[in-house]
Amino acid sequence: MKVKFITLGCKVNQYETQSLREIFLANGFKETFTKADFYFINTCSVTHSADRKSIKYIRKAKKENPQAKILVTGCLAEKDKELIEKEGVDYIVSQNQKYKIPSILNLKNKLSLKDNLSLRITDFYLNRAFVKIQDGCNNFCSFCKVRLIRGKSKSRPVEEIVREVKFLLERGFKEIVLCGINLGSYNYQGKDLISLLKLLIKIKGLGRLRLSSIEPQYVSKELLNLISSTEKVCPHLHIPFQSGSDKILKLMNKKVKSSFYRELVSEIRKTIPDCGISADFMIGFPYEEEEDFKKTLRLIEETNPVRSHIFPYSERKQTPSFKFPKISSKVVRERKEIAIQVGEKASLRFRKSQEKKMFKVVLDENSEKSYTRGYTENYIRVLLKETFSLKETCSKSLIPIVIDKATPKITYARLLK
Repeated sequence: MKVKFITLGCKVNQYETQSLREIFLANGFKETFTKADFYFINTCSVTHSADRKSIKYIRKAKKENPQAKILVTGCLAEKDKELIEKEGVDYIVSQNQKYKIPSILNLKNKLSLKDNLSLRITDFYLNRAFVKIQDGCNNFCSFCKVRLIRGKSKSRPVEEIVREVKFLLERGFKEIVLCGINLGSYNYQGKDLISLLKLLIKIKGLGRLRLSSIEPQYVSKELLNLISSTEKVCPHLHIPFQSGSDKILKLMNKKVKSSFYRELVSEIRKTIPDCGISADFMIGFPYEEEEDFKKTLRLIEETNPVRSHIFPYSERKQTPSFKFPKISSKVVRERKEIAIQVGEKASLRFRKSQEKKMFKVVLDENSEKSYTRGYTENYIRVLLKETFSLKETCSKSLIPIVIDKATPKITYARLLK
């Protein structure tokens, strides 16, 4: 049978789909990117837009092959099962029941998800692999339903993570991205994230590690010192700031103030001068007034993120903010567009500050005819004029480059001979 995998949402979802993909393939399924006999759809439900996209892909699958079997899992299947039931799919598996999918489908080769380490190289992530080290969250942000879906924070055993990283390095991956729902809260039997990083950087053959996202309160001086002391951990931190207004942060039930963000960024840049900081900013949260919005813009301008993820507030049932009065969608759209423009200018300022500096790139996009793309350690996506065959791209280790020029849309680089 031909199977098509569709994954929405976070890197944790991507990781979980990869694990299940291996089980399907081990049972004789053949992966396809066109019409399939079986559709595996791993949904996201972090926003209304994610809900709509999930339903859109379900309908697209049914249209593509009305006779196909469709399995829907993920966060939307956990809390809004009734939305999916209306679409008439064959299997709905809640988020916390994903591990039962092999049994539900009566697959004979039921490789343990815990022991299933193999990830296949794809054209999208040529040299990068994700390793989930943690799931769930102990925070109670007023706008977020993730904790309701994935539960309290749970950390994977250290030995499992080490074993998986070693396996991936043996398969040729150059960069390992550690991901989780609340990465900074990792703690397994007294070993926290920093303890884990210290173990992982000792693994023979490791190219580099990258943290996918980390809440600001977990960015400690010890973590910064560790990153600055080794080339094995990327000098890049993705931090969900959300807002520059203390009033809005309080309504979001965040435990820090905007001054904490500014002081943190100052400490990061002092300890790791070329550190790339990417960030999330939520626009249009209930009660956000013009001055609150301007404070967020000022925070973007002051911190110069290498990349800003600007997204509108999305009301989620069962969350405290669902009862808050909403801002008009027109105002939210206008503010979002302004914030995106401010974020793009901030990114350009940071990237220009990196011109003529040397970095090492992990290639992740290849075109034998015209260009190659990849990410520097501090998360600048660069375009190289030099080209490689697909085989060469997959075999290349950390490639030394120098950034030539940053433009609003593209950062150009060249190989360092």
